[in-house]
Amino acid sequence: MTAPIERPDWGEGVALVPVEDGRGVQSAEPASGFANPEVERRYRTMVASRMAKASLPADEARGALGPALVAEWEASGGFTARLAQAQKGAIAILERLDPDERATFIAEFDALPEGVRSALFSEIALGSTGSVRNAADADVARFASTPEGSALTKEWGDRANRNLAVIRDRISRILTRMTEEDIDAAATWFDALPPTVAAAVHRMLVAK
Repeated sequence: MTAPIERPDWGEGVALVPVEDGRGVQSAEPASGFANPEVERRYRTMVASRMAKASLPADEARGALGPALVAEWEASGGFTARLAQAQKGAIAILERLDPDERATFIAEFDALPEGVRSALFSEIALGSTGSVRNAADADVARFASTPEGSALTKEWGDRANRNLAVIRDRISRILTRMTEEDIDAAATWFDALPPTVAAAVHRMLVAK
């Protein structure tokens, strides 16, 4: 059974990111799993390039990403800087997953429409969100009543109100960049994410 995290304008019951199964939610501070730092470095380069094309040299990445996204990044802070931030966000998600989860996540992400991927990359490349008004206690309580919300709000402690507001703010920005068809594709994808993957996405969205 899953429970929703809503778009700011959604009513109750519209699921976007389910994050619960029998295993529960991952620890916020997982071990890296790599005994050899050089192996870890090479692995991180590989997985980031598969998802965000983020480890590619700038000239190659320009050809791998959508032209609208390339133009946006070049106009807002510089393409290389945005590319580096996208790599950081991609790794923040992928390093929390086991090998099977990583492989599935990468394959499913790469299969999304370009409009969905570009909207997600654009937000990830920002690296953080601006000032937000904390979510109401009632919203946090409703979120905490779900299995995934219970785990995450305990993990967040007194940051839960802000973190829930940040997630909603960033999702709202992502969705405003999409067509209705893209939103449907994105919602279907998010709805199918396993709990550990969805939890990793949540944590990336609230990371500074």
